[in-house]
Amino acid sequence: MLDDRFTVTPAARFALECALLDLLSQVEGVPLRRLLAGDASDAVSVNGILGALATLKAADLQRAAGTGFIVVKIKIGVEEPDSEIARLTALALVMPAAMRLRLDANGAWGFEEACRILDRLTGLPIESLEEPLRIPDPSRLHALQERADFPLARDESLAGLSADMDLGGLGVRRIVIKPAVVGGLRSALDLSRRATTAGIEVVVTGVVESAAGLWPTAQLAAASGSMLPHGLATSDWLAEDLGVPPRLHGGSLSLSERPGSGFRPHPEWNTSPE
Repeated sequence: MLDDRFTVTPAARFALECALLDLLSQVEGVPLRRLLAGDASDAVSVNGILGALATLKAADLQRAAGTGFIVVKIKIGVEEPDSEIARLTALALVMPAAMRLRLDANGAWGFEEACRILDRLTGLPIESLEEPLRIPDPSRLHALQERADFPLARDESLAGLSADMDLGGLGVRRIVIKPAVVGGLRSALDLSRRATTAGIEVVVTGVVESAAGLWPTAQLAAASGSMLPHGLATSDWLAEDLGVPPRLHGGSLSLSERPGSGFRPHPEWNTSPE
């Protein structure tokens, strides 16, 4: 549908492809997710996003649980490891029993430090840990993954890797896919399917798009077949939006049967000629 001229601008390619696939799915009379995959689900589980560990309190976890989130994402690797391990241990004692913590270190640690931290995280209610290493060497990530009793994930460190990369050689059990980074919904879906074939878990997330980008990204997550909570609960970060985002209910985004992506612009943003 799009030629190679757009590959050097993946976010622009994503936006244009979303618009074209939205139109195509309306012409076909099916929701966008079913244009991508006939067996797509009708709801997408999402994780809560609670920010930095240093500012997190037990009440924040209770509120997230009340909303229906069973997995919450927390940024770590900001304070000294001893302080962060102490905070996580204290939170584990008071957090809801069914809740799990999705940690994101954003490449904060060297290998030896990461080994020590992983050893101390054993037994805590950790759902996964993203980007533990400052230098994401696959062999060292593999060594860390063998050490951990939960999945390690690659996100930002996937950028720049070739389209035909061996996903089984990434060193981790999970990847995080951002369609605006990989160049569109179809590229993201292809990557998701290849990962699944290689035994790698998949989480779909956005880059804090407006409703115009969040709707098709949610449709992609529904088509991916991954039942893990996805990183798409970001609509309330925006003071204003181009349209109404997918409805969050009980920790899931509900997707309608209406043909297209589901996005409809607010009337004041509609610039079509009368």
